[in-house]
Amino acid sequence: MTILGNSIFKRLSSLPVLLLIGSMCSLSIGTSLAKQLFPAIGAEGATALRLTYATIILCIVFRPWRYQFNKKDLSIIIPYGIALGGMNLSFYKSLETIPFGVSVALEFVGPLTLAIFSSRRYVDYFWILLVVVGLALLLPLHSDLQTLKFKGVTFALLAGGFWAVYIIFGKKCSSINANQAITEGMTVATILALPFALYHSGLLIFSYSYLPIGLVAAVLSSAVPYTLEMLALKKLSRKNFSILLSLEPVICAIAGIFLLHEWLSISDWIAILLIIIASVGSVRVKQL
Repeated sequence: MTILGNSIFKRLSSLPVLLLIGSMCSLSIGTSLAKQLFPAIGAEGATALRLTYATIILCIVFRPWRYQFNKKDLSIIIPYGIALGGMNLSFYKSLETIPFGVSVALEFVGPLTLAIFSSRRYVDYFWILLVVVGLALLLPLHSDLQTLKFKGVTFALLAGGFWAVYIIFGKKCSSINANQAITEGMTVATILALPFALYHSGLLIFSYSYLPIGLVAAVLSSAVPYTLEMLALKKLSRKNFSILLSLEPVICAIAGIFLLHEWLSISDWIAILLIIIASVGSVRVKQL
C-alpha cells in the first residue's frame, strides 16, 4: 500500500470522521421523512415537532439535570441553541420550494465560508471562486422560477449562516459535558421553534397521527446526528469539521432522489461538485 493509501485509510478509519459520516446519513434520512409532514403541518410544524420529540428523548436518555452548569456555560449553550433552532427553521422553510440536495449545497456555503476565511492563503480565493460559480448555477437566474425559487434560496443561505454560528459555539460547547450541551441546546432550539409552529398550525402538530413519523424523524434527524456531531467536535478542529461536512450535499441529494423523488439537473450536480471540490481543496492546501 502506498504512502498516500495509508494516509487516506488512516483518516477514514478515525472515529471522529466515522461519527460525522454517520451523523450526515442519519440526518438525510430523518429530514426526508420529516418533509413528508409539510402538506399537513408545514415546515414550521415539522421543525418544532421534530425538535420537541428529540429534546424529550435526549432528556430521558441523558438526564441533563444531573449536571451542574454556571453562567459561563449558559453564555455558550444559549447562542448554540439559538443557532440550532434558527438553522433548522430556515432550512426546513427552504425545503418548501427547492430540492433537498440543492438546499443542503446552498446551506453548506456557511460552514465552507467559515473554513476558507480561517486561512490567510491566497489560494483560498480560488476556492471562493469555485463556490461563487456553484452558487451561480444554483441560483434561480438560469431556470424556471417555479422549480427553483428565490425564497427557498434565501432561507437556505440564512440556514448556512446559522450553521456557521452553530459550528463556532458547538466547538465552544465541547468544553462542557457533551450530553448536557446537546440536550440543553436542543431545549433552547425547541423553545425558539415552537411559537412559529403554533402560529402556523396550532396544536395540530401534536396530533397522535403524526406521532410515529415525528418520533422517527426526531431520532434520525436531530437526536442522533447532533449528538454524533458534538462528539466529533471534541476531536476535530472547527476548520476540519467544516470541511469534512463536504460530503453532506451529495449524501442528501442521493437521499432526496430515493426517498423524495427529487431529481436534480446536470447544472445542479455540477454546482454541488464545485462546492465539494472547494471544500476538499481548501483543507488539503491547509494541511500541506
